Amino acid sequence: MDVDDASGLTRRGWSLFGAAIGLLIGSRLLGTVELAMLGFAAMALLASSFVWTLRAGVRIGAGRSIQPQRTMVGEEARVDLSVVNRGARRTPILAVADVFGDGARAARFVLPPLPAGERALAAYRVPTNRRGRFAVGPLMAIVTDPFGLVRRRSRVLESDELLVRPRVHSISAPPLGGGRSSTRPGDARSLVGDGDEFLALREYEVGDDLRQVHWRSTARLDQLMIRQNEAHRQARAIVYLDVRPDRYDGASFELAVEAAASVVFRLARMRRHVELVLSTGEEIGGGVDPLLDRLAVIEPHRPDHAAGVLARRRRRALMIAIVAAVDHELATRTVELATRGPVVVVTTRAPGVAIPSSRLVDASHLPFADAWDAAVMTWPTARSSRLPARH
Repeated sequence: MDVDDASGLTRRGWSLFGAAIGLLIGSRLLGTVELAMLGFAAMALLASSFVWTLRAGVRIGAGRSIQPQRTMVGEEARVDLSVVNRGARRTPILAVADVFGDGARAARFVLPPLPAGERALAAYRVPTNRRGRFAVGPLMAIVTDPFGLVRRRSRVLESDELLVRPRVHSISAPPLGGGRSSTRPGDARSLVGDGDEFLALREYEVGDDLRQVHWRSTARLDQLMIRQNEAHRQARAIVYLDVRPDRYDGASFELAVEAAASVVFRLARMRRHVELVLSTGEEIGGGVDPLLDRLAVIEPHRPDHAAGVLARRRRRALMIAIVAAVDHELATRTVELATRGPVVVVTTRAPGVAIPSSRLVDASHLPFADAWDAAVMTWPTARSSRLPARH
């Protein structure tokens, strides 16, 4: 416990120090020896307290475990601490503080005297009411003299990172592309050589297109089996998120981020290849975890490359655009985008411009999940089911 050591007076110590100075000044003004003796005695007590804390000789080690290290807004994250006495003698009473975030909050514990080699355990919950990347720690140990006049603070453990992802809402599957997009690991019962498109069989899930039922296998296995097509397995989806700062206030931007996270998670559960594209031109792929990690720390920012980003979308794919409101550029682009695949537009404010050739989710007056599900129910071929929003 010799890292970043710092000693200082407590509030009580500063009060005693001020009283000692006052007594010494008063003794000079009044010529009273007794006041001077009291002042010097107070100073001597402060000096002995400093010596006591410096000679305390506390040697402790600590460990920290955060479960889980990636969570989402509203879910619990637990921090477990362990402190062990590495010295040869019993520790004094210690105060332990584990700082969280920007240092404005800390979990504080009083550690009773520990014999040599003994270990103490503690745990606390971390608030997850906002997304972001947060530092948990450093862990500080505080030794105070028996009179509570001098405090010695020492860093015993460095910081760890906690990533809080945006809230993921349970939403219906977009009824686009005819059923699920791929087989789940272990679900494919056999490869079927019926041409290049017919790939495998898997169990039926709510929301699948009944036209894809393989009746011969269903009769043999006594449960509904679905034909898995290569085209569906390779189906791609692009989630476009407008992050231009002049389009949002704080609440509407958080709504847009939650909508993007919910759509990304739902499409990933459908085994679609998902790509996240920002209005800045940044493109993120690699699976659901990198996408959600990026959304955990995203903030409104420029540059504005929205027009170029939409114009470059040449690949045939499902496009879901999440914007504050529909502008003329997006309304124009949706016509072209719709020729290369279905287009869904999610708005956090009431759309002021008509958006032809696309499907609209207006989340300006309803919670996003309700607005999405209400919109899905009105789309043709809607056969959707809700999945839990947890990982």
